[in-house]
Amino acid sequence: YKDLIINELIDLKNDGSFKLNMKYFNYATGLTMTNSKFSSLFGHPVRDTKKDLLTDFHMDIAASIQAVTEEVILRLTKDLKKRQESFDDPEVLPKVTKEDIPDKRIYPKSKEILNQGTKNYFYKTGTNGITYFSMIFPCKPLTNEEFKIA
Repeated sequence: YKDLIINELIDLKNDGSFKLNMKYFNYATGLTMTNSKFSSLFGHPVRDTKKDLLTDFHMDIAASIQAVTEEVILRLTKDLKKRQESFDDPEVLPKVTKEDIPDKRIYPKSKEILNQGTKNYFYKTGTNGITYFSMIFPCKPLTNEEFKIA
């Protein structure tokens, strides 16, 4: 069923991106995952989980979905590898210079915690209901020699 899935249910691009053909699915607007078109495509009705046992057909569908999922992952990783190995176009990248870095940074109120004689500062930042902490450790200024390396 792998070819049927790739040809009918999923628009799979070479880079691994994909779009499902929603005419076979019901989960976005109904109470079931698939609809009657899905059943017609595969030639089997939806299984009643209360009375119908799994058959070879169900296992074959599951194996085919697994094979398609593996194909998606392989394409995604190949595309990622290709992009990671490519060279960045310096004409497209933003130009960042030392002048773009502010002389002074203003930090939000922090929580100071003493850990083994070292002061650690935690800055609370909320995002989408999840709280993250940033840790900033005070460092001595770089010497001119160190600054040239950095």
